[in-house]
Amino acid sequence: MLEKNKLGGGGTGLSRIFLSASAWTVASSVASQGIRFFANLILSRLLFPEAFGMMALVSAVMSGLEMFSDLGIGPSVIRNPAPARRFLDTVWTLQVVRGWGLWVIAVMMAYPMAQWYAEPKLMYLIPAIGLTSVIRAYAHTSQFTLNRELRLRELFRLEVGSQIVTVTTSVTAAIALRSVWALAIGGVVGALAWTFLTYRITKESRPHWCWDRDVLKSIRHFSYWVLSSTALTYLTNQGTSLIIGSLASMAELGLYSIANSIAGVAFQFINVLGSRVLFPLYVQIGGETTPLLKRRVAKVRIGLMSTVLPPLWILTCFGDLFVRLLWDPRYAGAGPMLQILSAGSLFWALEAGPIYLARGEAWIGFIVGAARAAVLLPAIAVGGYYFGMIGLVWGVAISQVPYYPLEVWMQRRYGVWTPWVDMLAFGTSMLFIGLGFLLRAHLNI
Repeated sequence: MLEKNKLGGGGTGLSRIFLSASAWTVASSVASQGIRFFANLILSRLLFPEAFGMMALVSAVMSGLEMFSDLGIGPSVIRNPAPARRFLDTVWTLQVVRGWGLWVIAVMMAYPMAQWYAEPKLMYLIPAIGLTSVIRAYAHTSQFTLNRELRLRELFRLEVGSQIVTVTTSVTAAIALRSVWALAIGGVVGALAWTFLTYRITKESRPHWCWDRDVLKSIRHFSYWVLSSTALTYLTNQGTSLIIGSLASMAELGLYSIANSIAGVAFQFINVLGSRVLFPLYVQIGGETTPLLKRRVAKVRIGLMSTVLPPLWILTCFGDLFVRLLWDPRYAGAGPMLQILSAGSLFWALEAGPIYLARGEAWIGFIVGAARAAVLLPAIAVGGYYFGMIGLVWGVAISQVPYYPLEVWMQRRYGVWTPWVDMLAFGTSMLFIGLGFLLRAHLNI
């Protein structure tokens, strides 16, 4: 537990912990994205666009079930200053019950989904991938306590290790089967690796079945807002695959999933840094906003921007060339989608992390999600009606614009907004993207 006085006197202790945690988070994110990227390249040559479309639908279904039943288990553990064993055992039990419930719902949804999307394989793929929810439900609560204590080196080993197992299994199965089932098999084996490693990386005692009503009551109010906000986050992120899958072909959905997985790296990196580093730090700092905290938040935002914005500038200008260079001609249609989605993702680089969760105001996440959902659905509908598939993609990108004024409102609420940082981000983005398109025009590419 960090002592609050470490924030004063230059905050040396806090700075050291933050830098160490950030370094491990960056290493984990870079390793994970690198592994996923190269696996994507290999699998795209072994499989076909429709396979990625089917997996995008299955992933959207399972992500939806996960997020619509999000009880805020992880944040509840992180916000607890000293979680007792009985508290952790109850959390683990709740996690297991939820995992089995999600699988039962997935089985029930399989047939209607297969009929709606006219894809018989979904009837078997959804229950198979649904097993990952059951398997991960048995994972040790160490995945949360290590995060609370900012012991991110262990989490790095957990995440990268399980991902290597997933990718190796998927590629091996793809070579043997040349079927979408290779991706399903990799997902299940990866979930087994994750759960196994959560027990290997900790010396804590194994969780046991426990149902403490007082513990459940303590997280009920907090989990209500977490559930509401994550449900809207799902709709505006993974849920777009379900919408696009209803309006486009399975091959077009596969191209969109590839483009979205690349452009979404920025969001994933920011999300991981926020949940793994910033959220625990904000919790441990407490509810007081000081000038030192405001300066630290500004430095964090500049660090995020300097990491995330340059790749997004490049992809916005040259994403189509990037796809043509690394993928075979079957995937060329993902190039323009990548450019559009990358431009929309620029707004994610302007955030300051989930300070609202640390202050116990999870309802703010609900407000942000509701605003974006209110823009997303009309934008997709109008774009798809007038411009087809590329209009759908533009709708997804435009729906990210409202995120910025809400982020400003949230930062001002907690006294950490620094407008000059935003001006720096907008100014450099317009400059470098403009130069990029001028270069393309000059070179005629």
